[in-house]
Amino acid sequence: MNLQPPSQKEAHFVGSSQCNQCHKEEHKHWTNSLHSKMIQDISKNPDVVIADFTKLPKDADFTLAQAVYTIG
Repeated sequence: MNLQPPSQKEAHFVGSSQCNQCHKEEHKHWTNSLHSKMIQDISKNPDVVIADFTKLPKDADFTLAQAVYTIG
């Protein structure tokens, strides 16, 4: 059963700066929390990768080039 209202079917993420327009205080608290850094786009800031990909096990089935986001 799909409980999502029809009005939300075409909804998409618009970014935190859009939320800030109406929710300034909440956005300020969120920005200064670790929650705002939970998922980061590696293409926008490669420095968010802290793992040492040179030490992956030989049977690893991924590479740094395939990474898109960091989590945590």
